[in-house]
Amino acid sequence: MRHCRIRCLWTSSIDDSRRYTKLALDGCRPHAAVRGGAVDTNRIPATATEWLARSITQQRAFAIEAALASAQRATALAPEFGFAWTRLAELEFSRGGIPAANRALDRALALSPRNAQAHALRGFMLAARNEFKQAIAAFDQAIALDGALGNAWLGRGLCRLRSGDRAQGILDLQTAAVMEPNRSLLRSYLGKAWADAHEPRLARQELDRARGLDANDPTAWLYAALLHNEASRINEGINDLEHSLDLNENRRVYRSRLLLDQDQAVRSASLATIYQRAGMDDVSVREAARAVTFDYANHSAHQFLSESFNALRDPTRFNLRYETAWFNELLLANLLAPVGAGNLSQSITAQEFSRLFARDGFHITSDSLWRSDGQFYQTASQFGTFGNFSYSLDVDYQHNNGIRPNNELDRLEWYTKAKFQITPQDSVFMLAKYQDYHSGDNFQYFFPTNVRTDFKFDEWERPILVGGYHHEWAPGIHTLALGGWLSYEQQISDKGVPQLILFKGLSGQVTAAGALGFDVNYKSEYQAGTFELSQI
Repeated sequence: MRHCRIRCLWTSSIDDSRRYTKLALDGCRPHAAVRGGAVDTNRIPATATEWLARSITQQRAFAIEAALASAQRATALAPEFGFAWTRLAELEFSRGGIPAANRALDRALALSPRNAQAHALRGFMLAARNEFKQAIAAFDQAIALDGALGNAWLGRGLCRLRSGDRAQGILDLQTAAVMEPNRSLLRSYLGKAWADAHEPRLARQELDRARGLDANDPTAWLYAALLHNEASRINEGINDLEHSLDLNENRRVYRSRLLLDQDQAVRSASLATIYQRAGMDDVSVREAARAVTFDYANHSAHQFLSESFNALRDPTRFNLRYETAWFNELLLANLLAPVGAGNLSQSITAQEFSRLFARDGFHITSDSLWRSDGQFYQTASQFGTFGNFSYSLDVDYQHNNGIRPNNELDRLEWYTKAKFQITPQDSVFMLAKYQDYHSGDNFQYFFPTNVRTDFKFDEWERPILVGGYHHEWAPGIHTLALGGWLSYEQQISDKGVPQLILFKGLSGQVTAAGALGFDVNYKSEYQAGTFELSQI
């Protein structure tokens, strides 16, 4: 129906009756292309509508770049053809070319102000900039022009969910699924919304419908895997997520190669978290590392890789083997993530990779663990997102009486993070860390008798300050700048520490060796500035 409407609006601007007849006949070709009808791809198109038909046919054949070139040719042949500009904007948006998509869409709306799909596309672009009130207004206009347009109901529902209006958001997603009941993707989003509303039965029902409509769409399999993970059905979650990975290439009908790699990275990162829950920490790290190799600029991949390293960190923070790898990945994730894509709190492991399912507002979380042997562990986070600004305040405290002499531990860490989205391509990030650490002998020994009963270690970080800037030049092209100030103090003391003593004769040759105990009292103060510039 919408393709016929495109044809009529286009031909109504032509005075030449012969061109009117010709374009009316050509107008059937895009519709045939979408339905899978035969379109002659050998003949060079002569009209803008024929170029649009070829563009749709090329998109069906997974040739996004060729489809974009055909749409550009259509706008060149008919600069006043509003629907050609809409088509061009859709393709630019599908490959991540936001500035070019905005320019094309402005032109489309100026020429065809009553094109509902163009207004819906405007809504999605505004939502990508966290301008949700304006996005909802654009979707309202699209619905007023075409009440059966599923994309408009979908977009408004997602924006309402993001704004905290869960009931109306789910209602809009239900309406979208009713208006276009054969679209698997609409059912997938509705299933994800029910899952976030803690309605697993309804979520599974919608995701099963989505897979029944299109078993080759990886989206429903991904959301089903996440639902299984929340229900602790780990094996089913792994099976569904691995199947989603296998189907990822099917999205290339409307995703560029770069965006497909981003999708693959998200799926691999999600698989890493499920492996981690299954206790397969090493496998989790490998899968998360694969996610980073698929798309190094994907913040979700770095986030989940940092969480995989976090699972391998020494709980006492005495052995620092994985600290650098963990913190490096965490910084990359925080720098690359747009505001609203998950949160900055490092105590929250189930980060939402879909920005429109993460709601604005204040959030608080706390986790306590106490054991009868005197171990106490407490984490607390207060975090929030408000439009283009997000922040988190995280405290991590641990007390351990120890399981052998001089094995006690007291550790307090405080993190403050904030991020501001200046433009869709520019953001700034700030981190401050304070640490107060006091420990006895927490070294690992093969023979417990080797314990050092007088060893003491104290460290203060007062504080560590880091600031970062991120600019995205184009899809896949990023510049990161990071600067900071490091300041800490360490103090180590021990008694009777064995020291190697060498005895030399008059000729300078070592004649004997022995050991002698020395008391140690070492203090170190360190301050340094750091700056790093990276191009991805």
